[in-house]
Amino acid sequence: RSRWTRSRRCCWRTCIMRSKTVCRPLSSKRMTLTPERADNIVAGIPMEEAVSSQASVFVGCSNNDHLALANADLLMSLKGKGTGTSPSILANRISWFYDLRGTSQTIDTACSSSLVAFHQACMDVRTGRSPMSVVSGVNLIEHPAATLYLSNLGVLSPDGRSWSFDARANGYGRGEGLGTVIIKPLRDALRDGNRVRAVIRGSGSNQDGRTPGITVPSVAAQEQLIRRIYKAASLDPSQTGYVEAHGTGTPVGDPLEVQAIVSALIEQPRDTPLYVGSVKSVIGHLEGGAGLAGLISATLAVESKIIPPVAGLKTLNPRIVQREDLKFAQEAMPWPRDDIRRASINSFGFGGTNAHVVLDDVEGFLSEALGPRVIGTLQMTGFSSRMTRRSLRGAEGSNSKAIANGESNGTSRIPLRSWIPENRVFILSAFDEAGLDRNAMSMISYLESLKLSGDPDLEEAFMSDLCHTLNAKRTMFDWRSYHVADTIENLKKSLRNIRPYRRSTSSKAVRFIFTGQGANWAGMAQDLLLYPLFRQRIQEAAVFLGEIGCEWDLYGIHGDLNEPTFAQSSCVAVQIALVDLLHSWKVTPTTVVGHSSGEIAAAYCAGKISRQAAWKIAYCRGQVCAKQTHEDGRMLAAAMPAQELERLLARLNKGLCSAVQVGCYNSPKNLTLTGQHESILQVKGELDEAGVLNRLLPVKVAYHSKFMREVAPEYLELLGDLDFGDKMTDHAKVTMISSVTGRHALAGEVESPSYWVDNLISPVRFSTALLTSMQTQSQKSPSDNALIEIGPHSTLRTAINETLADQPTLQPFQYGSLLKRYETDGTTILRTFGMWTSYGYDVSLASVNDPRSKIKKAPHMITDLPPYSFDHSRSVRGQSRRIKNIKFPAYERHELLGVPVEDTNKFEQRWRNIIRPDDITWLRMNRVSTSYKIMSPSNVSQMDGSIHFPGVAYLLMAMEAIMQRTGMTECVTGIRIGNVAMLAPLPVPDTPEGVEIIFSIYPMNESARATDDWCTFRVISHGGVENSWIEHCVGSVRIETGEQRISAPPVDSQLSICSEAVDINQMYRDFASAGME
Repeated sequence: RSRWTRSRRCCWRTCIMRSKTVCRPLSSKRMTLTPERADNIVAGIPMEEAVSSQASVFVGCSNNDHLALANADLLMSLKGKGTGTSPSILANRISWFYDLRGTSQTIDTACSSSLVAFHQACMDVRTGRSPMSVVSGVNLIEHPAATLYLSNLGVLSPDGRSWSFDARANGYGRGEGLGTVIIKPLRDALRDGNRVRAVIRGSGSNQDGRTPGITVPSVAAQEQLIRRIYKAASLDPSQTGYVEAHGTGTPVGDPLEVQAIVSALIEQPRDTPLYVGSVKSVIGHLEGGAGLAGLISATLAVESKIIPPVAGLKTLNPRIVQREDLKFAQEAMPWPRDDIRRASINSFGFGGTNAHVVLDDVEGFLSEALGPRVIGTLQMTGFSSRMTRRSLRGAEGSNSKAIANGESNGTSRIPLRSWIPENRVFILSAFDEAGLDRNAMSMISYLESLKLSGDPDLEEAFMSDLCHTLNAKRTMFDWRSYHVADTIENLKKSLRNIRPYRRSTSSKAVRFIFTGQGANWAGMAQDLLLYPLFRQRIQEAAVFLGEIGCEWDLYGIHGDLNEPTFAQSSCVAVQIALVDLLHSWKVTPTTVVGHSSGEIAAAYCAGKISRQAAWKIAYCRGQVCAKQTHEDGRMLAAAMPAQELERLLARLNKGLCSAVQVGCYNSPKNLTLTGQHESILQVKGELDEAGVLNRLLPVKVAYHSKFMREVAPEYLELLGDLDFGDKMTDHAKVTMISSVTGRHALAGEVESPSYWVDNLISPVRFSTALLTSMQTQSQKSPSDNALIEIGPHSTLRTAINETLADQPTLQPFQYGSLLKRYETDGTTILRTFGMWTSYGYDVSLASVNDPRSKIKKAPHMITDLPPYSFDHSRSVRGQSRRIKNIKFPAYERHELLGVPVEDTNKFEQRWRNIIRPDDITWLRMNRVSTSYKIMSPSNVSQMDGSIHFPGVAYLLMAMEAIMQRTGMTECVTGIRIGNVAMLAPLPVPDTPEGVEIIFSIYPMNESARATDDWCTFRVISHGGVENSWIEHCVGSVRIETGEQRISAPPVDSQLSICSEAVDINQMYRDFASAGME
């Protein structure tokens, strides 16, 4: 699966575009439809869960238009033409691309193809050969050939639509479409939390055998099939409320099919009517894809409890059997039964292959099979009802900027209290960057169409379901964006300001950076108390601190947060609770680095000490440091490199140097000085005079200085034995980089109490430790440069940026902080993990978004979200001029001139036509006869002699050709014809084959380009013998234009001029004497 993730997903867009170059559009559209249906409407199965499995693929298709088009130009021999146009590849390409290793088969049984494919998929899953099956039905109309032969068969409606079951039924209207469904065993689908739309009770197929004609359906065969399926599944036909019939709208097929349905399903009068309908009345006949279209329609019917109407039905076909318990809905009707909702789907091909499927609604089936008490625990259609989340906002107290070292700031006079978050993080993904915008726009349109009636509870439920659907039920592609919102309106605002991220890793590896003291603030992390595990750890910390002598409550700090007593313990308690919370979300670091007291939680995260030992270290550290607040100590932050600062200190007197030292190496450009108060002020004056940015920290303790040695013995004694409590044993492989030494922490080193004394006294070598961490992990996995700061605020961000900015050999890194000052609405942690998911890290977003998931109903999958917005702006490539001319002729066929040939050009244009008396009936009036007998149109069939193409028709062809050549964009005042020579008669055989003629036209002079220049035309025919071309007529033609078009006079006025009678017999004798027999 990881192989597929790295290779297949990244080449998705390239492969789709290549498939459009040489593949059947049916295949490329199937490739786009498969993830949509798996992700969204059908099942909620991300692609990662299906790839590299034994899943099977069945495709029903009877259309070969693309193959005909591809073969129309043999000179266009593209590399992938063979596999790109072969019908068998329709299923195989899906299996190959998604690495599905079960049966892969394209089925062609004409109009029943896709329902037969569905039956084969059911058999494949039912027998255990495949754990899941993808079934598709497809039909695209790209070539006129199929329409022509179907029209010749007499099965197409002259109206272009299917009048299903109507007295107007006169054939079917062709339709286009694609449908895909996913089949899984019901127990597996329920186990995996998939969205189940219907339960398959039975399926089957058979053949008509010999009938009066191969296209005539068999009532007996269809009836036998339906009865067999119901009997095999032990189903009561009287419980079936709806039949999605084939119902193409043919005058013969519809009555026969209804007769079979009635005979099989209405054995005796029913209490509730059986409704029969057909989706073809709405979308037309999808031919090979029709069966699956009917199945989807029936699924929606049983799911929505609505019988769909037969569109356009006015008067029932009188040949259809009529009964009181047989109905054809003319408008949407409620389901006729209150119990189980069962529907049948019937389909048959024009070659005699029948298919039938029976479906039950999910709720009805499970209630009948398992009982109502069980079904009540399963996810069904719609939103679950939830209480609206209410927030307890606000925390009193003052808050100032964080400092890298020293004490916390702010004063808390209220206890920490829980807050119920409303915000969630939503993830969108796409194959390319532009795809994020397309998906966001379609999602905005969807959200704007919602009608939740302003009900906050309903909106809350919808937001939970939407979050679940987007984050857990859709495939995460490489380009991603995250959106934190609490309402639909805020989500729409976020979607309009999308920020794309590209997945840069598939690893779970991150580094944890732990903040030291000095970042605390009143109300910090209270938004996280809603997470049960976080609250539990804070409660455990409070209990443990009380047991070792702590006299204040972690939940109710009444005092100055700048005091070390409060700052150390509260910060470490929050950090440890965060580590355990992240661990429950599957976020585990590879390395950890702590700044100053941040090493306490870092050591716990690395599995070196227990959480109880960490709480004890922090508490004891606070106790001894609190005694130093009465001493004369200060700390000073300076934006100066270490070497320059050391030279500055060297210029000062030795007494001063001994009283001031570097306490923290935060970054190459930022240091913290620690020491005696007066000496610190003197150094500050020197820095101010030199123009160096510096700041006194509001700390009265000289951390990490020699002055801390005074409390070292007491600190060591208080620590005592640290080998007790609950360690993170599964974090044994986490590497800890010591900021005391700047190297890897040695075995047993951190566990020793003396290490923590050194941590209090020694300088903090944070920049060195950070670089060691980055360089060590980069050797193992160069792309995994991810940092999460764990602490009350993003205090170390600047130090991290400055440290890594001077390391060009390191890969770019991503930084995130779990908490930020003043943000008490829970959005910081959501944004961090939204960004982390966007970068490709594996995070349990369900746990992040819904801390109360264990005490609430599980969210539902939304099934009507907009599908993936593919880029359809680029047209299909790889089509030659000849193929385009076939698909998109400039003009429809002219009765005499025909249609432009595929390889015509503007210098020499040609038209081709087949002249048949059946197409041009008046040609039979134009016979050459020796009897000179006057005949009327009513007895024209009795005329003797052969049919000849009239000479005036050549002139009409020339007029039409010159009009098409110029595009008829000018104001035509007339057409002039000259130099006409009739070279040979054109006999027209009265046969279906007719005679082939070619009309060509080209400028008389090569330099002629104007539309009103003379052109030469020529008419030739093919005599049916190899290379027997005959030239019949040549001449010249030109079009005359002016400022105003001259309209033709009415026909009646022209006929009124013809007042002189002509002796027809004498006219023929005159023609004969002139040699025109």
